[in-house]
Amino acid sequence: MAYNRFRYYDPESGNYISSDPIGLLGGERPFGYVGNPQDWVDPFGLAECSVKFKSSSGLELSVGGYTNLSHYKTSDLKSLMYLNSPNSSRPFGKSPINKCGNTIILHHYKQNSKGPIIAMPDKWHRANTKDLHPLGNKGGIDNRQEFNQWKREFWYNQAKEELARRGEIL
Repeated sequence: MAYNRFRYYDPESGNYISSDPIGLLGGERPFGYVGNPQDWVDPFGLAECSVKFKSSSGLELSVGGYTNLSHYKTSDLKSLMYLNSPNSSRPFGKSPINKCGNTIILHHYKQNSKGPIIAMPDKWHRANTKDLHPLGNKGGIDNRQEFNQWKREFWYNQAKEELARRGEIL
């Protein structure tokens, strides 16, 4: 039993043992707990960053993590766009860097071709490679060429959207 501002809470049942004394938002269960306050915080800063992107080939993946490019200078965004454009001679395009100078890579969660994708610093990816690749070298994505094209188009689009947000004419 825990005393919580004018009423007692029973953690075993997940309920208060008396109704809300001021009657706010009692809902269907006036003795029920209001929710998990841990869900109200985002310690890793990933909650609002999920982005869905569909490539020209039709591959659609959801990306969470470090997708924000607002820290980039306008000239660097234009360069990132060019290096990931169809006109670029780079076969894998160019990945951006985060505010700390680490290259951001796009990792297939649990080595699943259908995603989701997690954008993370390469430094962290290398340091945790065993945990991030449960299938080791024996498994992984089966559409590497299509994914590489998707990746180029994704970063091109992210840079383009950031430039548009700034009001830059392309």
